[in-house]
Amino acid sequence: PGNYPQGKSCYRFRRGNRSLRYSCAKIRHRLACRKKTVEIEICNRRLTDSRWECKEPVDKIGLLTRHMDGNDVIFITYGTITDNVITAAEILSKNGVKAGVIRLLSVQPIDYDNLINEIGPCRHVIVVEEVLSNAGIKESLAWNIHQQIPDCKVQGFDLGQHFITHGNLNSLYQYCRLDGQSIAERTQEAITVEK
Repeated sequence: PGNYPQGKSCYRFRRGNRSLRYSCAKIRHRLACRKKTVEIEICNRRLTDSRWECKEPVDKIGLLTRHMDGNDVIFITYGTITDNVITAAEILSKNGVKAGVIRLLSVQPIDYDNLINEIGPCRHVIVVEEVLSNAGIKESLAWNIHQQIPDCKVQGFDLGQHFITHGNLNSLYQYCRLDGQSIAERTQEAITVEK
């Protein structure tokens, strides 16, 4: 037994017809008692090092925030993949492409009037999601944006339809081409094809 911080996180393990609930501290203790070494990377994960963490509580739905300004391409994203999108925008800016980053603070409902105002004169939007193809909000965003700005091209980067193997989060982002460098390369290809 050790001195473990108590978190709000909880994991469920199926055992027969019932689920057992354990706090992170209990799981660490149970794993420490085993003979093998096991790492739990997710347990009590804090996002304080993230560049997109909210500085104030979000208590309204339909909000969005702009992290970077740019009119060559606008990224729309949400969740933890935002760090990768910001990295991609920084890489693109070094290559002369001005990329903007809009992060949705909620995905239902979406404030389309505010979103259209944030997109402004940009005519190339890329929605980056950490979901399987056709399972996210990309299609809804594309339809609603096209209704307001008919000449705006909306594309999406996501996990695809193939099986995602297990592994460390950064390796999986690279495998799915959703790390910052890959998003920048895919965006550069998309912009080049458009011209």
